[in-house]
Amino acid sequence: MITKDKSKYICSMGIDCAKPQGGIAQVLYIYKKYIFETFRFIPTTSKQNFVSRQIVASVAYVKLLYHLLKHDIKVVHLHAASGKSFYRKRFYIDLCHWFGVKIIFHEHSGKFKEFAEKERSFVRKILGKCDVIVALSNTWKEYIRSIGFDNVVVIPNPIEPPKMNPSQKDDTALHLVFLGNIFEQKGIFDLLRAMEGLSGVVLHIGGKGDTARMQQEIRNFGLENSVVYHGFVSGEEKEKLFQTGDVYVLPSYSEGLPVSILEAMSYGMPVVASRIGGIPDIIDEGETGLMITPGDIAALRAAITELLNDKGKRMAMGRNAEKESKKYLPQCIEKELKALYEKLL
Repeated sequence: MITKDKSKYICSMGIDCAKPQGGIAQVLYIYKKYIFETFRFIPTTSKQNFVSRQIVASVAYVKLLYHLLKHDIKVVHLHAASGKSFYRKRFYIDLCHWFGVKIIFHEHSGKFKEFAEKERSFVRKILGKCDVIVALSNTWKEYIRSIGFDNVVVIPNPIEPPKMNPSQKDDTALHLVFLGNIFEQKGIFDLLRAMEGLSGVVLHIGGKGDTARMQQEIRNFGLENSVVYHGFVSGEEKEKLFQTGDVYVLPSYSEGLPVSILEAMSYGMPVVASRIGGIPDIIDEGETGLMITPGDIAALRAAITELLNDKGKRMAMGRNAEKESKKYLPQCIEKELKALYEKLL
């Protein structure tokens, strides 16, 4: 772990991770549980209502100012997305910059490129005050470099060590798992369309969002007996899905480096996912999974069918995926974080 003699000078900031919902919160939770001996953390927002989020953001500013005035922080590690998350972080960045504290800006959003292209001058101004920018993959590193920044390092998202207790299934169906927000950008409705008419396949969905449309689409495509909706899942519920699933599917339209893909791989699941963001950096085509173009329903259906019909290939991909996932375990990410912090402390 990053020992107390170093971690006491590092303050992490981001979404509340006490009960993690979403990728950034999960990353912070793993930092706290596995990587830092003392995790100094200030939440900047939460999953609560609008008023509560504003209160959390304001309190975070006051807490940060308090510690800066005490001079007991040397590095502030900001975990951010794009849009409103990026705008919120500018206030903390300005404050840290004024006090001369080292700033790490950790960009997690799969929509950062679109945001940066739209708000290029603003993004350049804010990131120009940061000492280090952390990207989740080489693809994102190269993009950030292309907009004028050379102080970019790659640190992938960590995953919790898998709890390998394979569950016995009482059928011969191919069990697919999808975890994520239920809305268009995650590709869930494309996945339901691709499932139409497929036999021997069961889809397990975990997440929150437009469940009314999801249920309507399930009826439209005659999938009532082929789809199981589990609601939002975490902890043991999520582990059980990874233990019982055969293939993880995430046909998104935008992503950074999805923690859920890495988690699924750690449980020996091959992945079918979109060729976007940092996903091509973690999936070896044909070895650990299959990739498609977002929105290509025919290709999505073909990938699922290929893994349905070729169990040997599916099992080999799963073994490769599990092996590949080990580089994302906490002890590996810890080494990269230590190297970064040592340069700044």
